[in-house]
Amino acid sequence: MWLKLFILNLALSSSIVLQYPPPFVEVASANPGSTLRPLFAEPRVPQLNFLTDFIGRDQDVVQVMSFDASQVETRMTQLRAMEQDFQSMQGKSREAMQLGVRVLSLHHQHALYLENIRGLGLTDKRYPDIDHFIKVARRHVISYSQKLLKAYPQSPYGRKWRISEIISRMRIGDDSVFKTAVAFAKKTSGSAEANRIKALGAALTASGKTRQNYGSLDSALELNIDAHSMSSLKLLAAESLVKKNKARSMRLFQQAAREGLGIKRPGGDSGPITKRASARILHLAVSSKPRRPDSGVVDFFQGIGMREHVQFYIEQAALNNIPRSPETAIGVYDSLFNINGTSREARSRVALRTLDIAISARKLPLIEDRWKRLSRESNKMKTQEVFSRVLKTQNLSWSTVTKKPTPANVEQFVRLHDSFSRSIPLYASDDKWKLRSLEALSTVNQHGQVSKRADVVAREAKTPKTKLAALRFSARAKEKLIGITQVPKFSKNPSLNGGRKLSLDYIAVNQAIIPLVSGTEKERAMFQVAYMTMQVKGRKEGNQSFMTTLKSNPRSPLAPSAAAYLLDDALSQNDYVFTERLARSLKKWSIRPSTKRFANLNAILEFAVFEQAKFLAQQNKNAEAANKFVAFQKEFPKSKKADMALHLASRNYTAARQVDSSIKQMERLLEFYPKSPLAKETLWAAAEQSKSIGQLLRSARHYSSFGNRYRTEGIDRSAWYRAAELHKSLGRFSDSIASYEKHMNAVTNKTEKVRVAKEIASMQHKYGSAQEGLASYDRVIKLASDRSTEVWARYHMVEIFLRQSMDIEARAASKKLLSISVTDKESLTLQARTRFNMGRLEASKIAEVDPMRESNLYAAVQSLIKVYNETKKNLIAPCEVPGLEWCSVGYYEAAKLSESTAEKLLTVRPPPTLDPAVVNKVTLLVKQESDRLIAESNAYASQAETALSQGAPDAEVAERIRSYAQRSRGQDAVDLQ
Repeated sequence: MWLKLFILNLALSSSIVLQYPPPFVEVASANPGSTLRPLFAEPRVPQLNFLTDFIGRDQDVVQVMSFDASQVETRMTQLRAMEQDFQSMQGKSREAMQLGVRVLSLHHQHALYLENIRGLGLTDKRYPDIDHFIKVARRHVISYSQKLLKAYPQSPYGRKWRISEIISRMRIGDDSVFKTAVAFAKKTSGSAEANRIKALGAALTASGKTRQNYGSLDSALELNIDAHSMSSLKLLAAESLVKKNKARSMRLFQQAAREGLGIKRPGGDSGPITKRASARILHLAVSSKPRRPDSGVVDFFQGIGMREHVQFYIEQAALNNIPRSPETAIGVYDSLFNINGTSREARSRVALRTLDIAISARKLPLIEDRWKRLSRESNKMKTQEVFSRVLKTQNLSWSTVTKKPTPANVEQFVRLHDSFSRSIPLYASDDKWKLRSLEALSTVNQHGQVSKRADVVAREAKTPKTKLAALRFSARAKEKLIGITQVPKFSKNPSLNGGRKLSLDYIAVNQAIIPLVSGTEKERAMFQVAYMTMQVKGRKEGNQSFMTTLKSNPRSPLAPSAAAYLLDDALSQNDYVFTERLARSLKKWSIRPSTKRFANLNAILEFAVFEQAKFLAQQNKNAEAANKFVAFQKEFPKSKKADMALHLASRNYTAARQVDSSIKQMERLLEFYPKSPLAKETLWAAAEQSKSIGQLLRSARHYSSFGNRYRTEGIDRSAWYRAAELHKSLGRFSDSIASYEKHMNAVTNKTEKVRVAKEIASMQHKYGSAQEGLASYDRVIKLASDRSTEVWARYHMVEIFLRQSMDIEARAASKKLLSISVTDKESLTLQARTRFNMGRLEASKIAEVDPMRESNLYAAVQSLIKVYNETKKNLIAPCEVPGLEWCSVGYYEAAKLSESTAEKLLTVRPPPTLDPAVVNKVTLLVKQESDRLIAESNAYASQAETALSQGAPDAEVAERIRSYAQRSRGQDAVDLQ
């Protein structure tokens, strides 16, 4: 009994490894001509050496682990670290158990990863001998399972460890575990663990990987196990039943293929279970040599996405039909077009195959149907693959037409011709077949079809001779359809027979014939085409056709009347573009219209160009309109509308946002037409627009020109002022002052005069000489009627005096300034700054005072202190105006003055020749005042730093004030001894 089981298992294992030979139909028996070959190869039957790798896996582990190869390194790193920690732990603590469980789980996952890639037929370069490494991983699982069972016999996880040990021993071929496995499965019968052991044992027994008999596959198929295990078991069972019970084997193969879809290779490709089962199903289906494909098999393969299997299976059925019924074979082949995912290339090959079958049968209707299918499925077939078939088909069809030219035979020939022309380049390039189709249709009076097809032949003809022949076919057919026999007169609303489309086709044919003929016939045809084009296609194309005709036939008797007809039509339709083009062309070709109304072509041209520009402007095509107006002025400079043309060009350039071009046209108008009534408006606009685009000097010159040319208009004052402002912004101060002077001389308003005088004075002060600045400020004082303006002027005069070291004049001017009673903040600020400036002047004078040189030393010290007190008040004057940024500087200068004056006092040493009482008096005064000045210096320094919150002239001054204040805080008193 044992020997029989071993032989059965060995045979079953061999059947899994070997591939079945492809069940191709022999070519010689499939086709009468012995020329056909199968289009689709049989799918490969994959080898399955390790089918048991997918059976009996712990689903809890499988569901949480990753089979990604990139995770292997992470898993192994964790294992190495955890194993060291586990070995170093002493005792049987809960922590040691948890760590051991984790190590066991990682070894289990690694074994599953290796078995998974082996089952899928994959490789990992880190594990070249995959079988060896799987055994190593399983031995680790066994080892850690046993360690945990021994160390923690009462653990609730003991059952799980035991099953891990049993399964691993079974997988590495340890037959000594047989009794333990059977006993455990019997003890836990019905559990998931018992089912795993039974399923794996049955698979190992069936595949001959163990000497023990764990049970039959049939019993294993009754177990409640996972889909992967079940699909693998069913594949094993199906393989064992191939020869004994083909019906049941087929069902099991189908179940295995469908349930094995979950086993996939990376990238989503079907796994080996599905592929192996599908290949075995295909073998069983084809081995019966079906005449019709089994819809169940076809639907099954399509349902699991096995397109190649469906294609191979259907073709085998089609090949089986070819010797007996070509029509049936073609019908079977056609079912391939309904298979989802069939490529365009495969559909093309199938269509060509069915055509070959039809040609072999020599049945024209069937051949025609196959050509239609081929043209639908393949528009990129190589010509040499099908051209021989084309020639056979058309020779057969043409012989039928010549023998019996009936409408039905002609129709069939033409249908085939059309199909070949669309899809076969070599056939389509042969003019002989095209002319044969026209000839065939002419024999049965199909003038409509001849008309249409001849046009196509003419367009595609390779030689002028063929083209002319086709055009004549077309012309004769169209003439019979619409009855055109003579050149029409140039009259309105002609009566034309036929229809618009037919007339258009006739025009096209004649246009094609014109270059192929000459003489009177060509001339007549050209005018006829032009006139009919006007009536049928519309004015635009009709005009173009007439222009072409006139150009090529300017001496024709029809040319003058055609010219008059065109001019009348264009002007009545307000088509000034064509009127211009026509007038220019008629002048060039020396054609005089036959109507006196159009004798003066220059006047017509001038009118058309101007009206055309106006129309463009009305359509808001401003740039085009502007260009047209400019062109008009250049072409007709003496026209009464020339200045208006430049004016309108400028306006349209402005609307198109091309301001520079607009200004240029304004300047051209002023240059060429200075007396135009548009000149004044144009000059002002030129100034304004130049300013808008930042061309300030250009704008200033235009404003100045306006002021010179239109002095009596009143607006000149604004012009001079604007020119002055622009010159000023450009740094052209002399020009700005000159323009301001002209503006001031022109205005009568006193307030405006004062405002402009102040502008002039400011520039003279900053950029002119001291004398010019003083004179300008003096003029402001004379013109001013308010005190604030006078304060402003005198303040700047003081600045000039100080800058020129004219101290006496500065003091006098300051005295006058400070004597003016004002209340506004600006004037009070200027007075405060004046006092500050004078204080700085006096402070510089104090530095030059030396009391020791005076005869009355006591009086000299008193005088010094008096001058100090007055100067100090002037220096802190900016602080009297709230919020003035110069307050911090005032306190700072006062602090320095106090410090320097104290230093000067401490240098006073009464000579011994003085009366002792005087010496004591001087010494006491020096001591008291120097102490006071040092204290004031520190206080002012602190106040200067505080006042920085209101601002300072610049960052450098602010930093000096802070440094000075810090130095003052760093010493209690100035030690100058």
